[in-house]
Amino acid sequence: MPFISIELMHEFVYGCNGIVRNAHNSRFNPLQRTHSWRLRRKRREKYDDWLLVQRISGETEKLTGKLVILWGPDYSGRYDMFLITANGAEDYFSEKPTDSSIPTVDKRNELEEFDAYAGFSSVGISMRRPS
Repeated sequence: MPFISIELMHEFVYGCNGIVRNAHNSRFNPLQRTHSWRLRRKRREKYDDWLLVQRISGETEKLTGKLVILWGPDYSGRYDMFLITANGAEDYFSEKPTDSSIPTVDKRNELEEFDAYAGFSSVGISMRRPS
């Protein structure tokens, strides 16, 4: 039997546990339990902070009506995206649409460099850094 890391074992156990738990509760969607989806949920916290700073600073007005690419692609060609409208932002984790009628803005570099603490400070909100 080949040696494997404890991190890989954890991924197996975590994924299987989630699938069994969801199947037992009749909420079975194994696609939502993949490693890529779990990493996306972690990235989402940063996106929410970035979007809040953008809203407070008034920068979302420039992005209204546009599809904003935040991260990607993953191994299946999926991207993290926001479609920003006047009523809010809808998030997507999918392939880029082929419809060219929606203007697209790539913010991947900006998101990689985004620091929530510095971003909130820039709009006058202080956050305590985690210890």
